[in-house]
Amino acid sequence: GVKVTAVDVSPRMLEIVARHAKDMGLEVTTVASDLAELPAHLASRFDGVFTLGNTLAHFLSPGALVSVLTGFRQVLRHGGIMFAQILNYRRILVSRDQIIGTTEADGYRFTRRYEYGQKLIRFTITREDVNGRIPPDMVSADLYPLLETEFEEALRTAGFDEIRMFGGIS
Repeated sequence: GVKVTAVDVSPRMLEIVARHAKDMGLEVTTVASDLAELPAHLASRFDGVFTLGNTLAHFLSPGALVSVLTGFRQVLRHGGIMFAQILNYRRILVSRDQIIGTTEADGYRFTRRYEYGQKLIRFTITREDVNGRIPPDMVSADLYPLLETEFEEALRTAGFDEIRMFGGIS
């Protein structure tokens, strides 16, 4: 009974979403858009906007974040909700862990690591063939370590007023 519109800047990710939805017998509309340009790509208004997986940390300044949140507000119906997941960057900045996880799957080892800059954190995922047949490859992205106090201020600036923060997704 829920109509879902999935938005991603990556057409490849949208192909994967569409394939999974089809396999599960679900109808999902996909829209290729940078979140900063969301209102220009969506004609409808929505009851909810959900952003998971640390997406908001990819907007590298408070101004960029406010712009995205303002767009979220514009595509919401009156009374709609926005649900966002962010990491606990306060803890991350104190612990300053460099290797944050290693997993193995399908013959590959994936290592996730952080490098701490003055204002940003460089997040890198390295993929290594456990049998050494293929050279390792890596993908990196800068992240803005968004603290909950900054996030609340950005939400208010974007027009959200009933804000509740939780310590975990549960």
